[in-house]
Amino acid sequence: MRAFCLLIIQLLLFLPSAFASVAQSGISYQGRILRPDGTPLTSHSVQFKLQLRAPDAGRCLLYEEVQLIDMSRDNGMFALTINDGTGSRTPTLISVDGAAPAVVNLDRLLANLGSFTFDANDCATGSSYSPNASDGRTLVVYFKDETMSTFEPIPAVTVNYVPYAFQSKQISGFGIQNLMRVQESDGSLSNISPLSKANYDAAASSALATLLRACASFTSGCEALHSARLFKCREGFRVFLKLMRTL
Repeated sequence: MRAFCLLIIQLLLFLPSAFASVAQSGISYQGRILRPDGTPLTSHSVQFKLQLRAPDAGRCLLYEEVQLIDMSRDNGMFALTINDGTGSRTPTLISVDGAAPAVVNLDRLLANLGSFTFDANDCATGSSYSPNASDGRTLVVYFKDETMSTFEPIPAVTVNYVPYAFQSKQISGFGIQNLMRVQESDGSLSNISPLSKANYDAAASSALATLLRACASFTSGCEALHSARLFKCREGFRVFLKLMRTL
């Protein structure tokens, strides 16, 4: 195994909403590789194997691709972007929320939502990963040039949120647990047309009518309802919230 010095210049997670020219999410990874004598790696054909792994002890493989670049004129510098279409992706099969194993897109793999189940061979220990709300991901990179028979590992780094990404975890201060959304039983999210004001008014009227009928049937623990004191009925409010979740 050879000893190389790696200078990491930048590790950046970007999303299409922040970079209009980018068609899909990706991770940009830039740096410089120096040989033990201080000279830069300047090979014509350098392969980089890039892996995203779960950040917990299981280190399950979420994503892998291989990119080939010419570094002969770059003085040891390299710049890679995961998921930009230039690499060859390894088709790792992952089950999301109990669904059939499949190749999962990068956006979903970076989302701290639901659970992932893997082939045990793709994990250091165990075979599942359930991300926490603040989890990042671990980026593991290997490289080799035409003179090397095996890949040389680069120290793993953590893909954390870039500062403004904390805002993307919420909408005007509201977290995901505060918002109504359409999600199927398998955890996948549905695309639906936006509601018009008329749609909203109709849904609100229907829910309110159901609430009034439910509250009218209560025999205890519920005060009489008045238009200006609608939510003074505690049980009625509970029913209202339940109804809103089913709309």
